[in-house]
This record gives sequence, structure tokens and C-alpha cells, in this order.
Amino acid sequence: MSKKIFGDYIRSVKVAVEGMTNELLVIGLFKAANHAIAIGQTDSSTVRQWMSGGNTSYTKFFTNKDFNDSEFINYLEEHIGISWVDVKKELRKHRDSMPHIDYETADSNTFFRSLTNQFRAILGKSVNLSENSYHNYDDSFYKGIVFLDKTIDQRNHDFLDLLTGQTRQTDAIYMYLGKESTERYLEIMMSAEYTLFRDTRAMLDKHMKDIISYITSTSDKSLRIISLGIGNGEKDYSLVQHILNATTQNLEYLAVDISLDMLQIGIRNVYRPLTEDNRNRLNIQIAEADFMDIDRFFVDRLLPTPKSAKRNIFMLLGNTLGNFQEDQLLNKIADVMNSGDILLVDNQLKREGRLTPEEEHDYMNMYNSKKEHEMVYAILKRGGLSKDDGRIEQDVSYNHHLTNAHLKDNNCLTVLQQFNLNNSAISKEIHGRRVKYPKNSIITVYYSRKYTKKAFENIIKDVLEIKVDFSNDKYGMFICQKA
Repeated sequence: MSKKIFGDYIRSVKVAVEGMTNELLVIGLFKAANHAIAIGQTDSSTVRQWMSGGNTSYTKFFTNKDFNDSEFINYLEEHIGISWVDVKKELRKHRDSMPHIDYETADSNTFFRSLTNQFRAILGKSVNLSENSYHNYDDSFYKGIVFLDKTIDQRNHDFLDLLTGQTRQTDAIYMYLGKESTERYLEIMMSAEYTLFRDTRAMLDKHMKDIISYITSTSDKSLRIISLGIGNGEKDYSLVQHILNATTQNLEYLAVDISLDMLQIGIRNVYRPLTEDNRNRLNIQIAEADFMDIDRFFVDRLLPTPKSAKRNIFMLLGNTLGNFQEDQLLNKIADVMNSGDILLVDNQLKREGRLTPEEEHDYMNMYNSKKEHEMVYAILKRGGLSKDDGRIEQDVSYNHHLTNAHLKDNNCLTVLQQFNLNNSAISKEIHGRRVKYPKNSIITVYYSRKYTKKAFENIIKDVLEIKVDFSNDKYGMFICQKA
């Protein structure tokens, strides 16, 4: 693995503190090694052999009371080819410690099990932890996989390409990618202006009995929930809790998100409020992945065979569908669903026809809060832009990049969150390249679609059957099923 590749990935996962413990360093190195596998710099068998146990693996450095720093460093250089000098230089450039590792208070056995869980989770391997491990260590109650074929550095360059390209529109993933964007998004969810989170929760609370009844009564298979976009975990907790209370079976729960920060926050809000019995029956797995890639990683990495014995319940809630190209996302989800699998999906609605300026303003106003502005600036920081470079404005469109015929003819309102650059060209040095932004150019930072009830039904019916309709005139929610 080259110094540059390792440095790029260390920057992306932000593994660094002065006086870093060897345990934290190993986690960083394993993430770097996993990235090297993804981009073809090494192979998984080499890395797995290195961590496979016995006297030839890293485990001896944690079980040997005479653990020696220099021996460990020499071992890293010999088996992975990373120079300690290079590692130290990269680590000292950053001050963010690896989150959620309470190595000071956890006992040594719990800590070692937790480290092992993280190592193997990074490579998609299962770990059986002791039933009490989660009491002392928060991260030991879940397993995980990483399916990211791009580093943060590559994502940053893609972002610059989007900002300076013909459409000047960013991708929805940048709303959640990185710690600062994640924090801003979670703040927006709880703000007074942003009603979508509360609308989703209200619909779930009102119809949960019917949702659970349909899920549990129409199939005798064991269940797996797949959450596409976990958010703060509250909506997922509600469904998980009610299913566990309504059944005696164990439940698998998979949370998929591009943001590891969001996943770590969300799964704690799913897990911590559960009773002891429900915790013991819940098997949590996370996938740090772009769920627009679900057709690539889901079957191969998460299902033992293309036709699983489990009934999968996919969740796409919180107006998430309206942030993406509907056709692409729905078809990708439908492609990995088995016969009898369920999709629980919602989205904010609009009335039929073209709206009045006052009605359009009401939709735009939800995205014009201080919290929304802070998230826009957090996203644009990735492109070297700040509030001094322009102003935030909202707009609406009835034909913004629509690819589905059902959404045309005023059947879809797209609210655009835009950044209007000042009346002068801007040149920035960012991510190792010179970027030029023309004066008065308009960047679409993100968008959110609102469908008519009929249009929402039709785009779903193109790929799945609608089994139960919980919609009202302002918010749509369906239980959909693959035939």
C-alpha cells in the first residue's frame, strides 16, 4: 500500500490523536487495509490471514503482557508495508480521535472482544460476542460491512466536478456525508420548520398496528428489516420494537447509510431503549454504503443465496425517495427484493395541478431555516465555498430533471435549495486542485420532490404492488410488495 493511498484514507476516516494508543492505530490500519482491498492494492486473503489468529497475527500484541511498541511497528512494516514514520506524519495532521471506543473504562476482555468485532466487521466477517458484552461496551452489539468503492478524497473530487459541471447540482449523498453534515441534518430533523420527520412519525404511530399486522400475518418466514437511510433511528426503533413485541422470533435489522456517523448514532437510538429480552432477540448489522448501490452489494454481501429464506422489510421513509431519481432507486430496490418482500415507503404530497405562489412559498419555507442554511454551508465547505461567496435561496420547479412520465404535467413539485454566487468569479485551491466558479452561477445543493397522490401511486405501481394505502391529502405512505 503506498504512502499516498494510506494517507488519503487516514484523512477520510480521521483516525488521529497525539499519543494514540496502539489499539486505535490498529483500527485505522485495518480501515486503510480494507480500502486498499477495495481499490485493488492488495487482496482480502492477505489481510484476513494477517488477522486470522494465532502467533502470526495481531492478537499476540494484545495478549502478550510484554507487548513491545517497536516489535509491533516492525511487524506492521513487514506484513503491510507501511512505514511508521509515514503513519505518524499522517496521524499528527488531525486531532479527531476514533469515536465510540471507551477503552479507558471497559475491562480488557470486553475491550478485546469489541476490537475484534470492529476488525472483522470492517471485512464483513461475523463475530459471536458474549451475551453480556454490550453492557460494558456500546459498539459490541452490532456487526458491519463496508461497501464503499471510493475514498473521501475521491468523493471530494466528484463533488468539485458536480459543482463545476454543466448542471451544477450536487448529489444527495453529500447531505449526510461527513460528521458536520450529519450533525446539521440531525438538527434539521428536530427543528420546528422541518415537518417531514414529524409527519413520518405521526403516520407510523397512527397505523403501526395495521403495519405490524400485515407484516406478521401474511408470511410465516422470519423477518429482516432493511432501513435505507437511518436518520436518528427513532422511526426504525418504533418498527423494530413493535415487531419484537408482536412476535417471539428473533429479528434481523440492517441499517444502510452512506454516513458512518449517522449509522452509529441511529443504531444506538434503536438499541438502547429496547428491553433486555428484545435486545437479545435483535441481530443488528450496519452497512456503510450508498444505497443507490444496493443492487451491487445486497445479494452478494448480505444474502447467502439470491432467494433468501427470510422476508425482507425495506424501509424508505422520511421523504427520502424525493431526494433521489425515483426510477433508479425504486428499480434497484425492486431488483433485490424476493417474492413476498415488503417496501414501506412515504413521501410528502402536493395537490393536483399547478400551485399558487403562496402554496409554493409554504413548501419552500420549510427549507429556509437557520439550520438548513448551516447544512448548506457545511456541504459547500467541501467545495471551498462559504457564506461570503454568495447567498442561499429556494426555488421551485415542475420539470426539474424528471425522468418518469407520471411526474410530468405539474404532478411533481421540486423544491430546490440553491446557492447563488456573487457578481464576481471565484477561484479556489481545494483538494489539491484549482477550481473556478463563474460569477452569478447557481448551484443546486439538494432538492426535495413532492408528488400528487396519483403520481406517487403510479411510480410505485411501475415496479411493485401497493397492498395497503395509509395516505392522507398531505402525506403518502404505502405498504408495497413484490409479486
